[in-house]
Amino acid sequence: MIGHETKALVFSLVVHFLLLCTYLFYFYEQKKVPHEPIFIPLNLLAYQPPAPLQPMVEAKEVIESKSEPKPEPKKIEKVLPTKKHVEQVVQMKAQKPVEEAIKPIEKEIIEEVITPSSIKEEKVDKQKMIVEQQEKFIQTNFSLIRDMALANLIYPNTARRMGWSGIVEVRLVIDTDGKLLEAIVVKSSGRELLDTTALESVLSLKDKVLPKPQSVSTIILPIAFSLK
Repeated sequence: MIGHETKALVFSLVVHFLLLCTYLFYFYEQKKVPHEPIFIPLNLLAYQPPAPLQPMVEAKEVIESKSEPKPEPKKIEKVLPTKKHVEQVVQMKAQKPVEEAIKPIEKEIIEEVITPSSIKEEKVDKQKMIVEQQEKFIQTNFSLIRDMALANLIYPNTARRMGWSGIVEVRLVIDTDGKLLEAIVVKSSGRELLDTTALESVLSLKDKVLPKPQSVSTIILPIAFSLK
């Protein structure tokens, strides 16, 4: 029997023989195809020689003869306001009302500082004069006003029986027309009955004309209740 190796060798030889036959057949067929010649037409009449180069001197003269180009006008760029500039403008506008509001205050302060001391001295002198007038009025008319109030004073019987005594101080306010404006107990005797009696005797002067001071004056009138 023929072995497997012998079969493989025979098969390989057959394959190579077939390949060789195929290559030889292809090469033989290529030789049979005729090659056509390629013609390149040349038109000598259409040929134009290149233009001769001009010398460098002439090119330089042409360049120099050209007029210089006019400078283009400069473009003005618009500068847009920056955020910082806007904030400064807003801050300046906001400060104006504040400055205007401060000006009157500064003016008042300056006027107060510049106010001559003579005006203050006049006020002090005027107040001093009023006090002196009141003191003079009290010294001159104290006894008269006291006697007018005591003329209406009646010692309460209850106070006599109980042996009550004391001094009541009543403040009188008199205007420039000699009218009694006010009467108030400023110091009590310790007995309400005596205080009420003293106040009623002074209030009875409202219907009478008292001495006229030059300005509204105040008098402290002591009214004594004594059993002696």
